[in-house]
Amino acid sequence: MEASNEVLYLLPFGVTLGAIALAGSLAFVMVAMRTQSDAMLRRAATRTARAEAKFQKEAAIVSGDPGALFVWRNIDGEPEARAGAANVLAGCLSADERGDLKDALDTLGDDGSLFSMTVPGADGRVFQAYGKPAAGQAAVWLRDVTPDAEANYNLTVRLTASEVERGRLGDLLDVSPMPVWRRGSNLDLVWVNKAYTNAVDPPVGQDVIADQIELDRDSRASAERALESKQTQVELRHVVVGGQRRAFDFYAVPMGDGVASFAVDVTDVDETKRLLQKHIDTHEETLHRLPVAVAIFGPDQKLKFSNKAYAKQWDLEERWLNTHPSDGAILERLRESRRLPEQRDFASWKKERLALYTSVIEEREEHWHLPRGSTLRVTCQPHPFGGLIFIYDDVTNQMALERSFNQLSSVQRTTIDHLSEALAVFGTDGRLKLFNKAFAEYWKIDAKTLNDQPRFADVFQLCRRVLPDEGHWSLLTMLITGAAAERRVSVERLKRNDEMLLSFSAAPLPDGSLLLTYRDVTDTAMREQALEERNAALLASDKLKSDFISNVSYQLRTPLNSIMGFADLMNQGIAGKLTDKQTAYLGDILNASKTLETLVNDILDLALIEAGTIELDRKDIDVADVLAGVMPLVSEKARKARVEVMCENGKDIGALFVDQKRLLQIVYNLVINAIEHTPANGRIVFGAEGAAAEVRVFVNDTGVGIPADYQQEVFKRFESTTRTKDARRAGLGLALVRSFVELHGGWVELDSAVGKGTRVTCHFPRHAVEKGGGAVEAAAGDAQTKGAKTG
Repeated sequence: MEASNEVLYLLPFGVTLGAIALAGSLAFVMVAMRTQSDAMLRRAATRTARAEAKFQKEAAIVSGDPGALFVWRNIDGEPEARAGAANVLAGCLSADERGDLKDALDTLGDDGSLFSMTVPGADGRVFQAYGKPAAGQAAVWLRDVTPDAEANYNLTVRLTASEVERGRLGDLLDVSPMPVWRRGSNLDLVWVNKAYTNAVDPPVGQDVIADQIELDRDSRASAERALESKQTQVELRHVVVGGQRRAFDFYAVPMGDGVASFAVDVTDVDETKRLLQKHIDTHEETLHRLPVAVAIFGPDQKLKFSNKAYAKQWDLEERWLNTHPSDGAILERLRESRRLPEQRDFASWKKERLALYTSVIEEREEHWHLPRGSTLRVTCQPHPFGGLIFIYDDVTNQMALERSFNQLSSVQRTTIDHLSEALAVFGTDGRLKLFNKAFAEYWKIDAKTLNDQPRFADVFQLCRRVLPDEGHWSLLTMLITGAAAERRVSVERLKRNDEMLLSFSAAPLPDGSLLLTYRDVTDTAMREQALEERNAALLASDKLKSDFISNVSYQLRTPLNSIMGFADLMNQGIAGKLTDKQTAYLGDILNASKTLETLVNDILDLALIEAGTIELDRKDIDVADVLAGVMPLVSEKARKARVEVMCENGKDIGALFVDQKRLLQIVYNLVINAIEHTPANGRIVFGAEGAAAEVRVFVNDTGVGIPADYQQEVFKRFESTTRTKDARRAGLGLALVRSFVELHGGWVELDSAVGKGTRVTCHFPRHAVEKGGGAVEAAAGDAQTKGAKTG
């Protein structure tokens, strides 16, 4: 019960607390709602302000529109002009004769259809009218487009003209002989001309555009590069067109929406370039083969080409020259190696050299004298493509030859002027080109007249004063004019008015000129006449001598044979026994008789040789056998002279085509002559040596020798091989030796020194042609000259 009272007691208090709590909650909610409402009001105010500002801006924009804005709240009512003059619309409606604007306004008001049209104004202006519904209203804008209309008209006219030109250009490209095509942005073909179609020659049933038939498989890649780089691409391609391989320059030009391409046939140009390059290569190879140095510099003064002779001339490395150094750099390097002419001011000289690139307009030439003694002729000439060409020719030897030639010419001129013969040279033009002092003196002509190179007719006219021989001048006229068949003429005698005798000769020169030579032979003719008379007397005397010797020789044989015969009989004791003294006397008689017989035989042989009646009995013989037969003939005489005689032959002498008797006679005479001129205890060696074309028979002794000034005389008749007083022979032996050897076509060689001995060698050709007496005499002088050699 007590508990129930407590509950009752507390119930009012709880209700009160609940009411308070509820009131607090309601108050809190109302405060929160008030705060939210204030925020919403503030945001609404902000949006209202922004909308007002935007409205003001849009109103300002609308007001600033240069056109006029009309708004119908009710399409049947009057429009409200928001911008522009109100009478603009009235003017447009009054000028709209066809009522297009009114119809458009009605349509806009009825069903809200938009319209846009160009309408004329009352004052001649043109307006663009735009109509559209707007928020339950109808709005129409009128904008003055008078300038735009004029521009549009002009553009229309230009567009029409452009379309016409475009059509013409398309027709022109279509008939162009070069392939032309266009690609789209995806690089596919979008247009080609007829030349392109003809070039690709599409198969039947295919279309160039539809099937994307390419003229060259790489042209698409070229077009792609043109688009990427935005630069025109040009590439050389070889394409087979019409069954022929042709060269084309492919052009790819980037356009706004694709690539335009065309191909130019450069086959002829390509072939020309190939031939040009071949010509250039040949030209360079030719320059490399030239012995002169050649260098080509461009307008930038840099080396463009140099041949091998240039590098060799200046001792420059080809690797460095291939870097195309400048002319100035080359000059500096040559200066360092002391290969340029010495200059006191090299910088100024170099500057002058480089200035040639802007000053030389024609070929110029100069000479460089280099420190090493050589001389160069430097030729500089402009290059057709700019720059200079330098040619360095080493003329050291040429200048030396020129100096020698000038010196020789001077010597020749002096020599010609000092000749006693008169010389004159007439050129191919018939004028006197050269003469000497003797020519002017011979013909008594003033040298000044001849110095003017007169014509031959004028010269001959002056010469006729002393030689009026018309035949001679007619002959010279034919020789000079070339009318004569033979231009080499010789005339022994020309007699002038003053009794002077001239010999004349004419000879053609290599350049076609004619050389005339006159020589005064007056004294020569007189001496010839005297010599001829003397020679006739000598010939008569010689014949008389030969006849006398021949007769005497024959006359001596008979008594000589009798003397020798009876002396031999007496020596044999047929006439009775002889005393020792008588026997010695008979021996002397026999020896003297044999000597005399030999002399008579030699004289007879010489007489036959001189008469040209001697005959050789030639045949192939063994030389060794013949030489072996000489030893028994000379052994007794050698024993008495106490001289050793030996025969020594070489190996493989071989056969010799000679007269065996005359060969034995030759060797015998040489050995006997050696015995007579070799002191006691001396030594004589004779023999033969074989060679391919000849056989050499020799006799070598250790005798007294022959003086050098007398060696040419020993082969003459009646000359002894020594000038000693005890010479016992008449001197015919060696004369016969030379005569017999020469009759066989050979010659005799003599090698001797006083006090040392003598060697005589007879050269016999293996197959000699026999010579007559005249040939022997003609060869005698040659044998003496060839045969006498001092040892």
